[in-house]
Amino acid sequence: MIEDMTVGNLSPETQPIISQRGIEAWPSFSSRSPAWEDVHTFQVQLVVTGIFWPHLNQMVCALHFFNGVTLGHSEIPGRIAYA
Repeated sequence: MIEDMTVGNLSPETQPIISQRGIEAWPSFSSRSPAWEDVHTFQVQLVVTGIFWPHLNQMVCALHFFNGVTLGHSEIPGRIAYA
């Protein structure tokens, strides 16, 4: 994913935010690669726990990138809603 972010011209300051906010939180939620239903349930859980909206949007951005670019699941990112 770091290589994908570098190729995608994401700044070195943005890369840790995306990986820390979005992707490093995923294993605590699920041990498998995200499917749409898992991503949606993950978002609902974050909202219920009281996540700040800017943090939720950073998480969504990370999930968009991870699913669409790194995993190549082109159908999932378009279904992930921003706050």
